[in-house]
Amino acid sequence: MRKLMTVAASLVAIPTIAATATIDAPTIYGKLNRVALYTDNEDSNRTSFSGFVDVDSSESRLGAKGKWGVEGIEGTYVLEMGLNSTKGNAGNDYRIRMRQAAIGAKTSFGTFKMGQTYTPLDYVMLKSDPLSSTVASMAGSDTSARIDGAASGGLGFRYRARTDMFSYETPSMGGLTIALSTDRGNGNDNDPAANYGDTHYSGLVRYQRKMEKVDLDVYAGYDQWASGATEDSNYTLAGVNLGMGSFKINLGYSIENNDTTAADNEINRILAGITYMLNKNVFSVTYQNRDEKDLNNDYTQIAAHYRYMFNKNIDFNITYLTYEVDAGATQNDASMAAAGVQLKF
Repeated sequence: MRKLMTVAASLVAIPTIAATATIDAPTIYGKLNRVALYTDNEDSNRTSFSGFVDVDSSESRLGAKGKWGVEGIEGTYVLEMGLNSTKGNAGNDYRIRMRQAAIGAKTSFGTFKMGQTYTPLDYVMLKSDPLSSTVASMAGSDTSARIDGAASGGLGFRYRARTDMFSYETPSMGGLTIALSTDRGNGNDNDPAANYGDTHYSGLVRYQRKMEKVDLDVYAGYDQWASGATEDSNYTLAGVNLGMGSFKINLGYSIENNDTTAADNEINRILAGITYMLNKNVFSVTYQNRDEKDLNNDYTQIAAHYRYMFNKNIDFNITYLTYEVDAGATQNDASMAAAGVQLKF
């Protein structure tokens, strides 16, 4: 009888809670991010002008986001499409595709998120790269597509972008937060015979504090996944972001132990960047290195970037990078130059 009364009380309470729930009208937002792109590959003596293309590492997009709430819960939602005319139409590489489709809930016990969006670990990598919106980003999708022998799968960080995931982040404890997430490698498919991808379990410890003239952001993360080998693969990350007046400094170091049935591979990565802001002018320089210990492959990128912030919605930018490939028989000293405009609304 007590159980029946509990169920009945719950059923009566559901309409009451639903009646108090609110959903704000969505905010429409978007970004156009296009550049005129030139690439020089020294090993093949090949140069190419790609035309006025999308920045693949931070493609153009269109989305809607908003807030919802119920007593004791501050909720968010986002639905975002990627609009990249530079992509083809083969496999999953579509010109129009889903980037984010997620819902979040902030409570007194912490923040929960589920759906296709950034894991807390990937989000801190994205925010730690001063050139994440350029062809010189740590994701490396622009360079790997156009530079002979360039690394794929992340240069300065092992960044996986957005995944279908579930995450939990604790409330801030004096600037300290702990976040946990799990996902299936973004391989979800309605076909029951499909490969759903590796199962990832990741954690992030982050300490953020604003002092008189310094913004401090220190983080450490760990990701573990099963890749079909006898041992799980893992990724360990540590870094610090410092804001000091007009200067910002970003430092990150990570180790990936990728155990596969074919061969084991330890990958060490470094990202270092400095940014100087003067009125509407932003200058950034980054250094990135990927050292594949067991395969004796080494990739190094040095990039410089200038951005003129015309206003909060429009900026004009120039990026130049050098890229050195030392991977066995593949040796290449390449360079890439891009000039473009980024428009946000």
